[in-house]
Amino acid sequence: MLEIIDNIGYMKLMDGTSLLAHKKSTEQKIEDNKKAGHVFSNEESEMFFKNAYFLWKHRAEIRKDSKMLLASVRVSSGTANCCSLKDATLGAFLDFWDTTEGAPIKNSEGNNAVLCRIGLGRSEADTCKLADELGNVADTSIDLACHRLSKFAAINRHYHKYAEQYEACSLESVLVSLQMGKRKSKWPLYRENIKLFYEHREEICKRKEWFYATIPLSVFGTRNPIFVGVMLTLWQRGNERFMHKCEKCGHTAYVYSFAGSPMSGIGSISYQCFHCGEYGHITKDGFGSRMKALKDIREELLKDKEGVDEVPLETLIANLMMNFKLPNKPEVKDAITEKIRAYNQKASHYKDATPLTFDEDTFIVSGKNTSHISGWLIKSDALRKKFISVCRLCSDLSEEL
Repeated sequence: MLEIIDNIGYMKLMDGTSLLAHKKSTEQKIEDNKKAGHVFSNEESEMFFKNAYFLWKHRAEIRKDSKMLLASVRVSSGTANCCSLKDATLGAFLDFWDTTEGAPIKNSEGNNAVLCRIGLGRSEADTCKLADELGNVADTSIDLACHRLSKFAAINRHYHKYAEQYEACSLESVLVSLQMGKRKSKWPLYRENIKLFYEHREEICKRKEWFYATIPLSVFGTRNPIFVGVMLTLWQRGNERFMHKCEKCGHTAYVYSFAGSPMSGIGSISYQCFHCGEYGHITKDGFGSRMKALKDIREELLKDKEGVDEVPLETLIANLMMNFKLPNKPEVKDAITEKIRAYNQKASHYKDATPLTFDEDTFIVSGKNTSHISGWLIKSDALRKKFISVCRLCSDLSEEL
């Protein structure tokens, strides 16, 4: 059944396909055996419960990686205990959710949800739990709990035999990896425009469709989406967890991203100093309090979001960058005309790319329809760089007024 080549083997999935897997070393097996039967914390269970639906949504990515599939799921009561099973695996839950017995259902509030714990109701700690798409977790009662439990146990036995032989990553690392992959594509767009958001904070705060534009920031333990207005509010209120003394010039810099472990509290921050332009990334504790501050502000501001049709982040940036009034000087006209000519020449190769215009009478640079920018701004790195160079020149020249 298993074809082993040195430290490589294959684990057979429930659908019959095979997946490459890395064999555990003897030392690792000994270390895992020492941990067997150890009591684990409720935090580990809560980590799984709150992120269960997120994991279900990313099942296709997880199923491509044997280490993710074999990640141990620490359920402190319910499923693992009443089945007298060893640690459940993430793969077992994913396959269970694919079955009729475990398929996602609607919770009492009408949200899509998955069973993240199956209990028989014999005690308060032996209940079923539902985790919905918003990250809400609640106790529930279900029909045929014993049958569902038996189904899960059979699937878990299949994965457990592989978990004893092959390497697995932690559930926390699975979540971090998925969150990083999700935000990677739009991350440069967010990071490169932190100062732009801050400089236009008053305009953004006046327009809800801009205020609630989603940023590609994912923080462990906090629900998504996170919107640009959350960061602006934290900065404007002077929250010390989102300020940092610039390592280069000593002025106040603004934290735009952070990560860490909710268990140890150890983490890191990324910041930008608007005085000298320095970007920094350092190790810093206080992850828990930083996460709570962001979470509290997000929940506070979310109350006013109902009915708001927020714009994509690209469109927000485009609108902030456009419509510059420039000084009426010959050298300004020459500089900006050449920049716009180079940009428009490049943009002509892209369908629906909005050309930039320079009105020689009013000395205003604008785009005819900035809403189109969201479609092609990211697709061509060369075009994007030319667009940004035009806007930066406009911004520098505008400061002369």
